[in-house]
Amino acid sequence: MKACDELLDRLEAIGPAELPADLAAHAQVCDDCRQAVARAQGLEEGGHAVRGLRAPAELVGRIKGMRRLPLAC
Repeated sequence: MKACDELLDRLEAIGPAELPADLAAHAQVCDDCRQAVARAQGLEEGGHAVRGLRAPAELVGRIKGMRRLPLAC
């Protein structure tokens, strides 16, 4: 498996903070992988930023009261 493919697979599975040293080193010299790691870090940071947010009770009630579409199966 190519280092780029392995890096992308690992990013999806474990996130940017847990990359093995060899893949982190690869990202230092590969522009595409460096950008992929930066995007993954941004997504991770964004997830932490919104984790504590709660939807207003009125919105939650409106969504829960919406009709559901019938299941296709």
